[in-house]
Amino acid sequence: MVAFSQPANPARLPTPEPDGRPPQRCAVEAQGVPAKTAHLGSSPIKVGARAERGTREARADSRASYFNHKWPPESEEADKHPRPAGGFLRHAGDVLSLIGIEDDAARRRRRCKREKIRQWSAASRTRLLRVCLALDWDLVGALCMVTLTYPGDRGAAFIARDGITVHRHLRRFLKRWTRRWGKPKGLWKLEFQDRGAPHLHVFLSMPCDVSITLLRSWVADNWWEIVGSGDTDHLLAGTAVDPWTGTPTRYAWKYAKADPSKERQHQVPESFKDVGRWWGLINVAPKWTTIVLPMEKFVRARRLLRRWSRARRGYRPRLRSSAAGLWLYMRRPVVLAVVSAVLRATAVS
Repeated sequence: MVAFSQPANPARLPTPEPDGRPPQRCAVEAQGVPAKTAHLGSSPIKVGARAERGTREARADSRASYFNHKWPPESEEADKHPRPAGGFLRHAGDVLSLIGIEDDAARRRRRCKREKIRQWSAASRTRLLRVCLALDWDLVGALCMVTLTYPGDRGAAFIARDGITVHRHLRRFLKRWTRRWGKPKGLWKLEFQDRGAPHLHVFLSMPCDVSITLLRSWVADNWWEIVGSGDTDHLLAGTAVDPWTGTPTRYAWKYAKADPSKERQHQVPESFKDVGRWWGLINVAPKWTTIVLPMEKFVRARRLLRRWSRARRGYRPRLRSSAAGLWLYMRRPVVLAVVSAVLRATAVS
């Protein structure tokens, strides 16, 4: 069988150098990719550099045209939907968030004074769940749930009728705990009983080498003294201390799902004034890892995370504004893997 050779293409022949040196190969051609055709007298290396530079400029022009089309700098919608000024990629525990930065004009329009807390809102419920998922509960250690209630009918005069009194009693209880057992760590939550009296659930780190019986006796005596009702029934049945398995996250999920058995405990009685905060942290805080993203990389990261959410969870988070971010909940190893993939895709060092 006779093998026929293809004739050489004159346009692909190496161009000799002006000083007679042997022709040099283009950097792109050295990798097995044919370089662009050059006119006589041009160096293939310069041709490859120009081609690569042209590709970079084309990509930059494409990105600029996309952002100009998405957010026109001079239009009637520019004030309503301004360009995002960048954002932050944050993660802690089982939470991954992408937060956008609004421009100064949009920030001034949205700036408002926070109103007085009057009810258990959906935003407060969501924040409680996010904090519980972002905290590293392994550093807190073993937990116990302390329940603090107020007296019955015989001590009705000593039932707190406003949030200021409830929070003052809680602060006094935590100060006594600190003096006796050391600095506590955990979380507290306010609820209401069917009779309209408030009560507190406090998740605290278990003291070392202390029996649950001794701790129950100490909590009952000190809470009875703080309330000051003098009712013996309140001393015997006004508190409860139980070991807590796991973390308070499963307790917070009930609020996130709006469990009917829990929602009725958030109806503020008409006689109760200034409910104040419904929950709070005790000497703990999530340790957020924050990565600053410029505008183009923030938009790219947001697009990738929304696509990932749709592929894994079946829905794509809605964006209410140009600087809107999103929150994703997943296991800690998955959080780290997703953050690493987003950084590689957006080329953030």
